[in-house]
Parts: sequence; C-alpha cells; structure tokens
Amino acid sequence: MGPLKNIALFLALSLQATGQGFPSPAPTLPDFTFIAANQKTLTQSGLPKNKPILIIFVDVGCDHCQKAVRHINDSAALFNRTPLYFVSIAAEPQLRAFALKYGPRLKAQWLRDPDARNMVRFRPVRYPAMFLYSPEKRLLDYEDNVESIFRIERHLRTFHSL
Repeated sequence: MGPLKNIALFLALSLQATGQGFPSPAPTLPDFTFIAANQKTLTQSGLPKNKPILIIFVDVGCDHCQKAVRHINDSAALFNRTPLYFVSIAAEPQLRAFALKYGPRLKAQWLRDPDARNMVRFRPVRYPAMFLYSPEKRLLDYEDNVESIFRIERHLRTFHSL
C-alpha cells in the first residue's frame, strides 16, 4: 500500500470514528495496543510512569515524516531523554528500514498498528502526528507540521531542565 493510500485509509478511519470533519487530537492519552518488532504488545500500562511521553505517527513513504524523523534524529540528545514511540501501519520490514535510514541515533520504540484501529483513538489530523503527553498523560502539545517541531522541543527542554 503506497503512502497516499495509507493516508487516505487513516483519514477515512479518523473521520468515521468521529462522525464529523477533522477531529481534535485526544486530550488525554487513550488506551491502545501497539505491536513491537518482537511481536510483543505495548499498552498504556506499559509506558514509563511520571515522565512525559512522545508518540509520533508516521507513514514510511511520507516525505514530511522522513524530514521530521531526520530532524529528531539530528536532535537525538534532546529527544532520547524522553520516552519516544514511533507508530506506523507499515509492515515490520518497511518500518525497520525507515528507522535505520532516518532515525538511527534514536532510542525509540518503533511500533506498528497494522489496521489503524488504535491510531484513530489519538485522532491525528495528518502525518507526521506528534503527540506530547505530560507525566499525568494529558496532551501538552500536538503538532503535525514538521516546520513547527520547535514547539515540541521547547516543551522537552523545559522538562529536562527541571
């Protein structure tokens, strides 16, 4: 499935889930089950406690996603201090190749949501969808414009300077 079909599927599921136009991002961390490369699952209960969480939905064929992950990789010293999760509907080999090419310095978990059932609970608008949740699991910032990733960085610097 190509990137445009992935995005179309994602948007259709998002709109179907809300029954309206573009949804607003989930204000609190929703329940989810994502699949790791070892076929184990990750749920909300498996996330670190008392830390901010950054979850980023990517499409491996999306140039904006590639640019965002490349930028995050270039700022790995900052981003690696926060629990970081990338989620895609891509097959595991494609996601692994994407991670190695665009994010080799990142200490992130690369997860899959093959049928996008869990992804729609977050209600992203477009890729890359970056959700920064507080230690209390409330949405601090949502960004889907790679050019505005500095907002996420500003939050992370605040957390790590405390």
